[in-house]
Amino acid sequence: MTQISETAKEKLRSQFPVFQEAARAFYAKELAPGKYKGTSGKFGSYGERGANSSMLRLRFSGGAISQAHMAFLAQAIDKYHITLAHFTTGEALQLHHLQEQEVLGLYQDCFEAGIYCAGAGGDNPRNITASPLHGVEPGEPFDMTPVIRAAANFVISLIPELKLPRKYKISFSNGIDNEGHATFKDLGFVARPGGTFDVYAGFGVNGSRFGVLIDSQVDPRELSRYILGYARDVYMKYGDYEHRGTARSRFILTKMGEDAFRTAVRDAVRKAREEGIPQLELEPIPA
Repeated sequence: MTQISETAKEKLRSQFPVFQEAARAFYAKELAPGKYKGTSGKFGSYGERGANSSMLRLRFSGGAISQAHMAFLAQAIDKYHITLAHFTTGEALQLHHLQEQEVLGLYQDCFEAGIYCAGAGGDNPRNITASPLHGVEPGEPFDMTPVIRAAANFVISLIPELKLPRKYKISFSNGIDNEGHATFKDLGFVARPGGTFDVYAGFGVNGSRFGVLIDSQVDPRELSRYILGYARDVYMKYGDYEHRGTARSRFILTKMGEDAFRTAVRDAVRKAREEGIPQLELEPIPA
């Protein structure tokens, strides 16, 4: 199961009353769907068409669901009478047609089970994606699973602190065929022989080119510095908060040019390292 620090969990838990009040107002028809989306998105929930129900998006890093979480989901589907589940292109799971007490209760049950919905929508770090067969695909340089899990824990802990201009998408590819799409995300990591990663940044949806190669053969423990550094000192610093249509990473890259953009990302990583931002703690996969 995904584990995050107790401090991070308490920060996330303390925000729940905001979601609770927004849901109450939405279902009471006191809050317009567009206004509700502005609040509910950060909790991984959106109102559905007709504004009479909503969905909840559950984060499963790299698209992997543990046996324990599968058992939880089976019970939750029965408990909340789920009639529609949807696996997203972001390797998350959406549960649909929820009423007020169902969406709030399911959110809390998921949280206590170690499944996080926070940040699964809105202008937040979204669910980390990865090559679908990572860990079992023949020929891959190494199993990325411990790195993906550690990166996901780190990302979830950042959600209460970041005020991003748009969604922040991070992905891992296992170096075989780039099924993780790491070279066209805001930030992407491609596995290389020797247990290292190439780091790409600066792409986004509907762009016309790949992200820029920032660094090669990066120690996986260092990826926390890239994740936070890019978010805070590139995306938040240079992102367009006034115009949502031009707020994504690719516009920063286009405006700055490749050389300046690469320098900005490296400077951001260096700053995070000098500040003592912790490295990722990689736990071995149980046999």
